[in-house]
Amino acid sequence: MVGRSLDRSPNWPAGCVGSIAHTARLCIVVAARGTDYRSVGVDIEPAEPLERELFQTIAVDDELRQFPAGSRAIDARRLFVAKEAAYKCLHPVTGVFLDFHDVFVTFDGAHFVAAVRHPEIQEFEVDGVLHEHDGHFIALAALPVVSATPRSGRS
Repeated sequence: MVGRSLDRSPNWPAGCVGSIAHTARLCIVVAARGTDYRSVGVDIEPAEPLERELFQTIAVDDELRQFPAGSRAIDARRLFVAKEAAYKCLHPVTGVFLDFHDVFVTFDGAHFVAAVRHPEIQEFEVDGVLHEHDGHFIALAALPVVSATPRSGRS
């Protein structure tokens, strides 16, 4: 049974890690063995353009420049979903509440890398995938046990 922590995050049974996300129409749950994954994070959002006034809240200019100008609103929504999945993956490991600007996401097709830039924690890179399904963007981020280490000197 999955309980709830004081901060309202899921409290997974011993030996398990997981993440939960939902919209008004869909719910998604991801769980894994703690021996294989240090943490996982999932998010789901309607595959709709993000309001332009939110661009600077969720992203820095360099992140937005990776997308063609004509598709930035929909790509900004993809960016939002990827960052939320990365945050849900990182929070159980770091215990730090991250802001959108603390995570820099780059995409390569459906794959993304979320690089953490926060002064209170060691820097991590979290790998993830993002797919569109049934009118929704679904992102999964994961820290496998073998690669759940700080990144090595890359910037």
